[in-house]
Amino acid sequence: MLSALKGKNEARITKAPFLEADLIWDGGLRSPNGYSDKNPTEMDEHGRTVTIIGGNGLKPIIYWELSWKFVLEIHNNSSYPAINVKIESIGQTHFTKLDKLPKINNIQPFTSIALNAEDKQFIEDTHVEADRILSFSIPEKLEGLTLKISYLDEDRNPHSTTVKIENNSVVNIKN
Repeated sequence: MLSALKGKNEARITKAPFLEADLIWDGGLRSPNGYSDKNPTEMDEHGRTVTIIGGNGLKPIIYWELSWKFVLEIHNNSSYPAINVKIESIGQTHFTKLDKLPKINNIQPFTSIALNAEDKQFIEDTHVEADRILSFSIPEKLEGLTLKISYLDEDRNPHSTTVKIENNSVVNIKN
């Protein structure tokens, strides 16, 4: 303050917040949506085509809707607030649904916010394949998903963190 009164202009050192994200699995399920035309058929005694479901030890082929639910937690791992946080999905891979943040927001030091995220996938196969796909807490099709988290420090300087899904885990990169 004394320097300012004397007219000395000293550079102010701005401390930057650092945001990181974590993706927490919150559930998954498979829902049948009817039998596939790929199931074997035969003619009944009246000459009608009948679909054989599960005959001769075959597993029925079904249209499945596979769903994953997540909580995307954004942590401010610094001593400084992050202001006007924005999340944008960049690249070719995206969540089916991701909650939006209010336009004006902030994440105080060492606190977090949680957003709901969902992904859906549709397949035509047996329950064995549906269960194999669901066995991953982060679905294989989300490999490469990239989110950009942009935010400001108290002096309104921009900062960002890139969040990527690689090898079924979350990687945070401070930009």
